[in-house]
Amino acid sequence: MSDIRKHKATQEAFAAHIRNPSKYPIPEGIEEQRMQIYRDLFFNNINGLIKQAFPILKSLYPTEEWIDLIRDFYQKEHNKTPYFTEISTEFLQFLNQRPMDVNRPFIQELAHYEWLEMALEKDKNKPLYQAVDTQQLCDQIPMITPLIKIQSYQYPVHQIGPKYQPIESKGNNHLMVWRNRKQQIKFACLNKISTLLMTQLQLHKYSGQQALLNVFTDNHIDITEQTMAFGHQQLFKWHQQDIIINTQKRT
Repeated sequence: MSDIRKHKATQEAFAAHIRNPSKYPIPEGIEEQRMQIYRDLFFNNINGLIKQAFPILKSLYPTEEWIDLIRDFYQKEHNKTPYFTEISTEFLQFLNQRPMDVNRPFIQELAHYEWLEMALEKDKNKPLYQAVDTQQLCDQIPMITPLIKIQSYQYPVHQIGPKYQPIESKGNNHLMVWRNRKQQIKFACLNKISTLLMTQLQLHKYSGQQALLNVFTDNHIDITEQTMAFGHQQLFKWHQQDIIINTQKRT
């Protein structure tokens, strides 16, 4: 065997042992004490990154069960990326491929919710925030921040924690997660109408007034001064929350 092939074989044996020491032996010529340092270093790095990305998820597992989960993920077929920034995405995919946890059937949705928050934190978009009044929000096209994610879940993932772990789904939970101008991650629950309204606004096609009329008409809601006033208040609230960042005049 050439030196290059021998070196590559040693590297592969080293990596295999690091990922699964119970299955693959220590490569020849490496001391156990030295190998233990490498095993701990690599595993703890992966474990630390995942705990940081999914803190609520981590809080739901006993220590040994969590370590077993991370070791399972750490295998080559799951954890392939050489980039630390992509490990959380791989872990999310890993969870989605696993059979449903009957004790925690919400795991995949909770992990996705936590992943959304992290994705928004890392997003490099820099929206242009401008002050607008209610009249502009109604007459012009409201521009929605790119730093927003809207997702529907079967479980109330925003409420899940060590003290609340639902076994049965609670129907559609529409959540809006966004990053404001202070770089803070915020979330809000949406009902059916506000979800549809936000969907209309994200098209960047309709004035605020027309978007409201579209949603009310499609859902057989009486168009009165009271309902329109409520809609106008919602538009202005979203502007105050840095969700509507500015408006554009219709062409």
